[in-house]
Amino acid sequence: MAEKKHGKLRAEQDCPEASAETAPPLEATLEEKYEDLCRQTEQMKEERLRILAESENFKKRLSREKDEFCRFATSRVLENMLPVIDNLELALHHSGSDKACQGLAQGVRMTLDIFLDVLQRHGLERIAETGGPFDPARHEAMGNQETPDLAPGCVAAILQTGYTLNGRLLRPARVMVSAECGQEGKN
Repeated sequence: MAEKKHGKLRAEQDCPEASAETAPPLEATLEEKYEDLCRQTEQMKEERLRILAESENFKKRLSREKDEFCRFATSRVLENMLPVIDNLELALHHSGSDKACQGLAQGVRMTLDIFLDVLQRHGLERIAETGGPFDPARHEAMGNQETPDLAPGCVAAILQTGYTLNGRLLRPARVMVSAECGQEGKN
């Protein structure tokens, strides 16, 4: 049996063409392996780029969310302060022209002005303009009012001031909407 093995080896050595035909071509398998490794490398590069893009998008989204959170973090506190503003304005309205209350009314006016100035520096804006068109995104209609000097659908009167914080609505302005004369009872 050993002679058979040695005989086969000698035959392969004597005739290299015969052994090359029976053995798989070595170059073809190396080329296939090389191509496979190149494909894998390309796939890994694409996956790496995709992961980098996803991480950049994640960072940008976190930054946007953080900025938005910081801009509106005070909204709850400001919402709770709106009744204080309303009460100060109501006190000024009821003090009217009473001479006995002028000193107190002046102090309340100064306090309200300072308070509104501080809140404005933090992004609070008032919605209190009359004569403009009714905007359901900023106004809450409480009723219609015949107003001959305004076109129908305009804000005729402000019943309660509305507020926005950095462009986001905190509280809509409660308003009376102008109606055509003679149309008030129909709505």
